Amino acid sequence: MEEKELGKYRRILIAMKREIENALDGLSEIANNPNTTDSHYPDDPSYLSADEYEKVKSINIMNVDQSILELVDNALTKIENGKYGICELCGKVIEKGRLKAKPHSRYCVSCREKLEKEGKV
Repeated sequence: MEEKELGKYRRILIAMKREIENALDGLSEIANNPNTTDSHYPDDPSYLSADEYEKVKSINIMNVDQSILELVDNALTKIENGKYGICELCGKVIEKGRLKAKPHSRYCVSCREKLEKEGKV
């Protein structure tokens, strides 16, 4: 892949990383805030359930975002190592359309489909 194109992907990945980190910071505040209820009736179970639901939802989103952040960091490392855009399973070049849609892709479409059928991803 040409240096100009790698630079484009690097910028996209860095922007993704910043966006995810900012989202994680906000979600962390929600998940870790012990006083999230605005109710005048803090002992009301309906308010507590809503607060607990928001905390659990935030934690689940944080887990997904953390996984994507790891993929983004991995892709940035691959750019530095000259291995970006190469499928980790078959070693072939990942299609540009796939990288455009998911610049943090680890696998080409064929290998991803194979792994999904096998239940490995």
